[in-house]
Amino acid sequence: MNLLIDTPPDEVAIGEAVYPIGTGFRTWVLFELLMQDDSVKPVDKAVAAIDLAFPYGIDGEADAKDVIKAIIWFYKCGRTDKERKLANDNSEKEEDDCYEPHERAYSFDYDDEYIYAAFLQQYGVNLVTVRDLHWWEFRAMFKGLDHNCEFAKIMGYRTAKITSDMSKSEKNFLHKMKSIHALPMSQKEYDESNALIEALKNGGDVDSLLKGRHS
Repeated sequence: MNLLIDTPPDEVAIGEAVYPIGTGFRTWVLFELLMQDDSVKPVDKAVAAIDLAFPYGIDGEADAKDVIKAIIWFYKCGRTDKERKLANDNSEKEEDDCYEPHERAYSFDYDDEYIYAAFLQQYGVNLVTVRDLHWWEFRAMFKGLDHNCEFAKIMGYRTAKITSDMSKSEKNFLHKMKSIHALPMSQKEYDESNALIEALKNGGDVDSLLKGRHS
């Protein structure tokens, strides 16, 4: 799939059948938020994701694994993991997605105003009133936000690594920006952080906690 020469899809293949899928960016913003919600059980997430992705329904006999695979394929804008790795290897810009276990650069929930302002400023697109913006088009525009816009700067602060070769003023600035623009922790992240702090205080099993956080 090449966005420059192909029309973004409005249906997906599941087994031998083809089903229309929700294409609007709002559907997939909700999907990403759903996947990040630790209060929802995995089985409930799967059911809710199917309802979101297929507003017209699907055959009840469709294989559940194939259904979820089709949803993830569409969410990733048709890019396979291999294609995404090759793209990242040839680019200085790294993208943060909810399905990747590294530090989040953004939150559709917490950063809604910044994202709205960035799209309006750079593209003249009002995300409140726009009707038919395809998810794949939205993601392409999201990736293309100018690094000088406020939202892109904030994402940079969140993901920037503070290194030993930085000056004291640079370190202090990044610490301050990371603190100002830190994303709220989920309950799971909050509990894990507290458990780690207690382990450090009381000589607990820190190694197992760290492994659990990255498993």
